Amino acid sequence: MSSVARTLVDRAHKRPGLRLGTVNDQLRLDEALTLAAGRAERLLDSGVAPGDRVALVASTSTDYLLTWMACVLAGTPVALVNPTYPRDLLAEMLRRLDPAVVIAQEHLADARTSGSADPAGLPGLGAASLDTVSYMHTSGTSGPPKFCVQTNEYFRRLAAAMGAALELTPADRVLAPLPLFHINPMGYGILTALYAGADALAVEKFSASRFWPDAVRQGVTALVLHAPPVEILKRATTAEDAAGHRIRTMFYADGAFLERFSVPAAVSGYGSTEAAGVTHLRRWSVTDHLPPDGMAAPLARTSNGASTATSRFGSESASGAHCSAATSPRTGSTPPGMPRTGSTRAISAASTPTVTWCSWNAARNRSVSEESSSPSRLSRATSRASRD
Repeated sequence: MSSVARTLVDRAHKRPGLRLGTVNDQLRLDEALTLAAGRAERLLDSGVAPGDRVALVASTSTDYLLTWMACVLAGTPVALVNPTYPRDLLAEMLRRLDPAVVIAQEHLADARTSGSADPAGLPGLGAASLDTVSYMHTSGTSGPPKFCVQTNEYFRRLAAAMGAALELTPADRVLAPLPLFHINPMGYGILTALYAGADALAVEKFSASRFWPDAVRQGVTALVLHAPPVEILKRATTAEDAAGHRIRTMFYADGAFLERFSVPAAVSGYGSTEAAGVTHLRRWSVTDHLPPDGMAAPLARTSNGASTATSRFGSESASGAHCSAATSPRTGSTPPGMPRTGSTRAISAASTPTVTWCSWNAARNRSVSEESSSPSRLSRATSRASRD
């Protein structure tokens, strides 16, 4: 089964002119891949080995994407960390992560000064489906943010589900304007676009005043947002601001947004970083009759065979479901305090006729975190600066 790294190389062969980066700093995918390969070689030459964890603590930029790609190609699982967290919280998170190297904002320029290289033969291309690609952390609403593991299979399934729901093709231009350390922009947006062969665009910082001019100027056809920026755009922008856009679909939206800004269709659903990225999705248009909040509506089966139903904004039931096999734990592969996303533990209709994935995974994460909170269970942090 193809790894994320192998998929990137394949897409560069099939559509070398695919555009990747921030709206103001775009690269061709084939060019980006050779730069990332050069950075990957330098990372490996510095003593970081395939399988070693890398922490990326920086804000969104094209160089951020190049650095992320370099880690993927090198086969070094990369933790995407919110750079705005307080210093003491970052120190604690990095202590638990125990990375071989930390790549901070000041190191991102290395992505374009390390030279170019051929990605063929780099370790990431031979990664197995259940090998770890990245770590993304939870928001920390119930305690310190917890890192969750994403595998090659996790991203393959997520991209297949979201790409199908958005009906993406290589003709699309996808805009994911939120910080890339979240599963929403990086998973639902950038990776889904790349798997579909579509242009994958980001912005350095979300701005309501710049949003519609960027979307119009770039010919964006698909958006990846979530509720807060949707509400901001409804409050701060008008239909006149959006005039001339080509957006045909998006995740997430509500009826008022679609109607005001003349977007034909949207995708709603439920997912979380902990629960395989996305558990179900529904495509709808502004003319569809939607049930009131709290009323379930049938959905198609998920890629793992679960029969699901959802209210408009997310409570769900599941029967005969397994969490994605992509997230099956492997002995010794997950550091203390970092829950692996999902489990192969069965959820049977007989024993749990109604399952709230969020609560189930949150409870599992709490138990893992509490079990590993003792200093004796935590490995010593090595959050040293980049050695490159």
